[in-house]
Amino acid sequence: MDNFNYTKFFKYPIKIYRIGKLEFANGVELRKLLFGSTVFVITLAILTYIALIGGKTTVNFFIDNWIKITVIVPMVSIFVAFSFKYDNKPINRFFIDRYRFYRHKNKVIENFRVIDDSQYQKPLQYEAYHTKKKGSESC
Repeated sequence: MDNFNYTKFFKYPIKIYRIGKLEFANGVELRKLLFGSTVFVITLAILTYIALIGGKTTVNFFIDNWIKITVIVPMVSIFVAFSFKYDNKPINRFFIDRYRFYRHKNKVIENFRVIDDSQYQKPLQYEAYHTKKKGSESC
């Protein structure tokens, strides 16, 4: 029986080729779609907040340029997030590794267990090593 490496199949991103009647020839990656929609919603929320709080000039600026802002900001953020490699990793793996690093930054871990730091402050104690000699029966 041949051994086959299946990991190359798992490296392909999840793609969506159709949403309702709208079809995509090469497909859209699910992570990019979710990230873009999240940035779009956040951009709309920020624009709404600024329009409510801001003065007349800000509202006029947003009325004139709202479509440019809501399209360009998500597109640029998706490009920046997914086209560059951060430590030669995709952006999601990069932030997961950063989170794990900062969570375990000042901890000592051995065999998947957190070791108490006070153990390292104690002086080392060694037990005497006795060898049995041939012919002696002392325990």
